Amino acid sequence: MPEWCNTSSEQSENSDDGYNPGKTRPGALVSERTHPAEWRGIMAKKGKGARIQVTMKSTESSHRYLTEKNRRNNTSRLELRKFDPVLRRHVIYRESR
Repeated sequence: MPEWCNTSSEQSENSDDGYNPGKTRPGALVSERTHPAEWRGIMAKKGKGARIQVTMKSTESSHRYLTEKNRRNNTSRLELRKFDPVLRRHVIYRESR
């Protein structure tokens, strides 16, 4: 019988918290090998992301683009020169909120 499925009293005395990295079953997930069952599923809260979705509106037509910007690096409104398929030429697009 393999070592990982040993049910002797010695194993139950040593592993009271469920943490026993040396005697895990083969093919076990990393979280099963390194953390007891009570620890799994507890993660830190995610903060507000730095990237937000913004709408870019053409200055010369009603066309709009959707894009992302990093709010930490670009605090002001974006202004880019992009292709307008309505007019079929490049025009200035400004961020609209």
